[in-house]
Amino acid sequence: EQVSLPAPWTQIDDTTWAVDPRAFPRSVPEAEISPYPALTAVGTNDDGRDLMLNLEQIGHLAISGTPTATAGVLRALAVELAVSPTADSLHLNLVGYCADLPEAIDNGRITHSEDADTALTTLANHLELDSKILANNDLESIAHARTSYTTSELTAPEIVLIADPVTEAQAGLLADIARHAPRIAFAAVTTESAHTNATWTLKVDDNGSAVLARPGAASAGITVTTLNEESYASVLDLLTTTSREPRIAHKGDNPDIRWEAARLDNDISTDEFITSSDPATFRVVENENLDHAVDRPEPSDSDEVTAEGELPEADHIWIRLLGEPAVTPPSPGPAEGREKSLTEIAALLITTDGGVLAADIDSKIWPHDVEAARTGTAEQEKEAKARLRRRRNEALSRLRKWLGDTETGEPALIKSGDRTGRTPQRLHDAVTTDWDYWQELVNSHPADVDTARLSAALALVTGQPFSSDDPTAYGWADHTKQDMISAVTDVAEELATRYIRGQQVPQDLAAAHTAAETGLEVDIVHEGCWRAAIIATHFSGDTETTQRLIDRMITELDALEEEPEHETKMLLSQLDSTYGSHYRIGAAS
Repeated sequence: EQVSLPAPWTQIDDTTWAVDPRAFPRSVPEAEISPYPALTAVGTNDDGRDLMLNLEQIGHLAISGTPTATAGVLRALAVELAVSPTADSLHLNLVGYCADLPEAIDNGRITHSEDADTALTTLANHLELDSKILANNDLESIAHARTSYTTSELTAPEIVLIADPVTEAQAGLLADIARHAPRIAFAAVTTESAHTNATWTLKVDDNGSAVLARPGAASAGITVTTLNEESYASVLDLLTTTSREPRIAHKGDNPDIRWEAARLDNDISTDEFITSSDPATFRVVENENLDHAVDRPEPSDSDEVTAEGELPEADHIWIRLLGEPAVTPPSPGPAEGREKSLTEIAALLITTDGGVLAADIDSKIWPHDVEAARTGTAEQEKEAKARLRRRRNEALSRLRKWLGDTETGEPALIKSGDRTGRTPQRLHDAVTTDWDYWQELVNSHPADVDTARLSAALALVTGQPFSSDDPTAYGWADHTKQDMISAVTDVAEELATRYIRGQQVPQDLAAAHTAAETGLEVDIVHEGCWRAAIIATHFSGDTETTQRLIDRMITELDALEEEPEHETKMLLSQLDSTYGSHYRIGAAS
């Protein structure tokens, strides 16, 4: 089959076309609807290049192999489709497996069922109606519809993954659905059976090798992506952690009452909390279940260096990460106008235990160039890799000059003398970050840490960790960034509520507002910080700022389609019922 692709695609050989990522414009209009929402990675070819399939175009893919092999492929496909950035509003229907994935990701696009008959019957009915709507609007295909609509209501694909072999009746339902093509967005991936009439097949061995076959074309050998049960459990745990807002664990009937924030939420849950905006009327609500002595753990060995209220002495902070990253060597050399790129390399080295291999520096700092190096002929790839190597070596040399030496006269960027490239690049132990000092200050559960330490830690924060005006920078830092955000918002909420309740420190509503705002600067949807900021300004009598906070909070939560927490609703309801003439709350409460 002859294929000719438009620029910037270039033909490599009879069956391969490639595009240099550098040929794409730096700025492109934001697409309303993904053109290929069902495009998904399934493995790699013999050359190590990713292989992607447009499941919509295929229609029905049947997988054959042992139960272990097919289950591994189906798990991997489910996760890939669930988190794919190109999936738009794709609806993923999982039948007979991965029952815990919808709750772990919680994006509203994934459903699970144990009944294939019901799932297919429902999908057939919905897709038939969609097909009629497109026909009535003279739209010949889903591709046509995606250029005509500004929402994905009718163009979001329905993808069904079925773990058990399909029955004859289920195969008939799949055939009925296919009759409505191309006016439907649908794909099915099933295990092969005697009744399967899929045109594309994937035969998988237990070792991950597979053969992809389709009518009228040569079969292709690939290494398929699989997830065994243990790997899937690890992925599920990661998705559960990263897909939801970090929140202090004080919900439910048995809150962790070490948190001052848990006690403030208890205050909010009573009808007597908001009775006026007069600070003189503020009082902590007594609750026999919460207001008793809390056993706090003994200080750790690291606490012995300071008495209560004293702070550990801070070493010079070479690298700041709690905001826009910055490098501040004690005796800096010339950066030659390359501060931003050198700072990112320094941040990568300082946050990676044991250092970073040269090749990993390339893939993390210049991922697009690394990908571009894999396209083209073997000679072009060789030249591209040589350019990357020169670029990295020059950057490390400049970084070494910029950082200079430690107090002991040793280079801050250690010289290994290894000519094999197998020794990781790393920074001297004397090079410290604001995150290092944060962890020294907050050296145990935040609820057990002295207020002075929490204040000093929060003062280190200048913005969201690893923030940058370059959207391509610091992509490698996502996991560390989430850990930092969680830690900062925990401390911000704890500190703000201490200043509000006035039980551990004298009440200071201005300080409470400042602490809460710092938390919101780091995580705009952290509701504990929103509540603390609203309470602090309300009891300060600053109703104008309180109203702005309420409006901002509701706007941010609406933008993310987040339902306010119970305590947030209670707080807004009390403000509305007792002081409603000064606030515009209404339905928001």
